Amino acid sequence: MTSSVDRLTDALGKSSHHISELWTEIGEKQSAISNQRYEIRRLKEKLYECMKKDHNNKLEEADFEKRFKEFVGESVDN
Repeated sequence: MTSSVDRLTDALGKSSHHISELWTEIGEKQSAISNQRYEIRRLKEKLYECMKKDHNNKLEEADFEKRFKEFVGESVDN
């Protein structure tokens, strides 16, 4: 009976240690996920800024082209 209790106690100790290691691993992975979410949010904001700048550049180019054609006397289709 004593040896059976000792084996169960050892098994319980190993299981408890393994569970503790798993919780540590889960915490590390949650931290990594949080960091990745932050990075994704930062990159999305940067992408939006680049897209906005590109759009504004295209608008400026189109406006310049329109004014140039008007200056030269070409027909401009609004």
